Amino acid sequence: MNVMKVCSRKLLDILRLRSFNVLRNSEYLQTTGWFNSFKHRQAVDSTGKAVPWLAYPVSSFLQQRLNGEMSVFEYGCGNSSLWLAERVKRLICCEHDSVWYERMTSLAPSNVSIICRDTESGEYCGEIGKYHHEFDVIIIDGEDRVNCIKNSPEALKEGGIIILDDSFRDEYQVGKDFLALNGFKSIEITGPTPIYFNFGATTIFYRDTNCFNL
Repeated sequence: MNVMKVCSRKLLDILRLRSFNVLRNSEYLQTTGWFNSFKHRQAVDSTGKAVPWLAYPVSSFLQQRLNGEMSVFEYGCGNSSLWLAERVKRLICCEHDSVWYERMTSLAPSNVSIICRDTESGEYCGEIGKYHHEFDVIIIDGEDRVNCIKNSPEALKEGGIIILDDSFRDEYQVGKDFLALNGFKSIEITGPTPIYFNFGATTIFYRDTNCFNL
């Protein structure tokens, strides 16, 4: 019995080592900077620059479609905000955590405005309601996502897009159904994410006429 246990452990060690070598030699993980993000526990690329904490195919999709004339609203802020700031004209972020708000405000460039709103009072999900037909893209990756979804359509320009991260979660289905009933089509994009080797899912909601030419 002891011999069997020793042999089993050695076999497991060999399999783990081989699995690690396969990952280490992955061109995809090296190119995306996954190893660097795993090492530093931050959403960064191979050079240490900020990237969105989204599935890599989602970031690639956005990279091809965002442009320097766009206005974007983002629920939740972080490295994605710094990444977006380099690719769009105007970015407004709504954050609920006051400590994180202070940190991100100190890092944000001049084309980024960060607002801190309380979730319990409804100010957070209601913030987007202050804007009318102003944004090309609304990204929902923070708190109270279903209510944020429901409040967002009127803030979009005619060809505006809504992006919902972690869209695989059952609790967001009500929001997804709401957008479908209001004329939005959708595409779900999945893939590995920075930091942890998990698979994420993000859904792009769009109408027939849209700024992404879908």
